[in-house]
Amino acid sequence: MDTQGDWMGTSRRMWLWPVAILVGFPIGGYIADLVVDGVDSVGAALAAGFIAGAIIGGAEWFALRRWISWLWIPATCAGLALGLAAGAALVDYGIGRGDIFNLRLGSRHAGLMSQDIANS
Repeated sequence: MDTQGDWMGTSRRMWLWPVAILVGFPIGGYIADLVVDGVDSVGAALAAGFIAGAIIGGAEWFALRRWISWLWIPATCAGLALGLAAGAALVDYGIGRGDIFNLRLGSRHAGLMSQDIANS
């Protein structure tokens, strides 16, 4: 059972997760874009998703490392790589506002599912 002190420490630390997400996503996406130079094929989508997933998963794991396994990082890599590859192919590698929304929705759902598996 958590004591009041343990709960306060946990609640103070949990605010780091949203910060890790807010920092990890733009940095991961930017570095992946620099390395891959645009997602225009399945291979580029897999590579970009893997790179972004490593950075995002690493940032999230760092914030939550007391409560989650290190497997969070490879799970995020795999989920975002597969999700981005499927989502980009689904929108035919389009870059319109609707295309980006659908691509993002698909890639994040795959990432969340793989993180869920790694954390169970």
